[in-house]
Amino acid sequence: MCTGYSAPREILLDTTFWEVLPSHYERIKARWNKIARLYKEAKSDLLTTDRDGATNSLKAELEMLENDLVEYRNITRGMDITDVAEIYVTAGKSLYRALQIAKGDFANLEASLKVIEERIAGVRADIVSSPCPCDHVTENLEHILTELDLQVDRVLASLILLRSMDQKYANIADEIEKCEYAGVIRFQVSVLEMDLGVIKLDAELVTDKGISEWVQGTTSGAVKEKREELVMRLSAKLDNLQDRLVETKKKERWL
Repeated sequence: MCTGYSAPREILLDTTFWEVLPSHYERIKARWNKIARLYKEAKSDLLTTDRDGATNSLKAELEMLENDLVEYRNITRGMDITDVAEIYVTAGKSLYRALQIAKGDFANLEASLKVIEERIAGVRADIVSSPCPCDHVTENLEHILTELDLQVDRVLASLILLRSMDQKYANIADEIEKCEYAGVIRFQVSVLEMDLGVIKLDAELVTDKGISEWVQGTTSGAVKEKREELVMRLSAKLDNLQDRLVETKKKERWL
C-alpha cells in the first residue's frame, strides 16, 4: 500500500485497489464455489429430501450473492474515474488515452458483474421450473460456451499486459511513482480476477454430460461439426490459460 506521502484521495484509491475490492471479490468467489456445490447436489442427490435441502440452501446463497454483487458494484461506482485516469497519466499515458483505458476497465468490470447476474437468473429459473437444474443450462450451452471462448481470449490478453506492466514496475526507481503505478496494476488485476471468476462460474455450470448431449442433440451434420469445433477450440484455450496462469503466478507478484 502507498505510504503517508500520498494524497488522501490517492490513499483511498490505493486502499480500494489493495484491500476493499479484493476482499469483496474473495467473498463473491467463495459464495459461487458454495453455489456450484449446492447446484450439483440439487440435481444429483438420490434422496428427495437431500435435493430439497440443497435447493433451499441454493436459493439462499443466490440471494446473498446478489447482495454481494450490489455491494461490489456500489464500490466501483463510488470510485472517481478521473482519479483512476490520473494514475494512468502518472504511468505515462496522455489524459485522453488514460480516460479511455479507465472507462474500459470500468466497463469490463460491469460486464463481468452482469454475466454473473445472468447466471444467477439462469440457475434460479432452473430450480423453479425444472426438477433437474441442468435443463436450462443445456438449452443455453452454445451461448455459454461462446461467451466463455471470448472471456478466455480476454484473460490471455490481460496476462500479457500484466507481464509488461510488471516489468515496467520493476524498473521504476521513485518510490512514490512506484506506489502509484502499483495502483494501476492492482486495478488491472481486479478486472482480471473478475474475468477469471466468471470463467470459473461458467465452467461450473457446464458438465461433460451436458456438452455431449448438446453436441449430439442435432440432426444436422454441419451443426454437429460446428459444435464439436467450438468444444475442441475452447478446451485447447482453457488448457493454454491454465498453463499461462501457472507460469504467471510463478513470475509475477500480483497474482
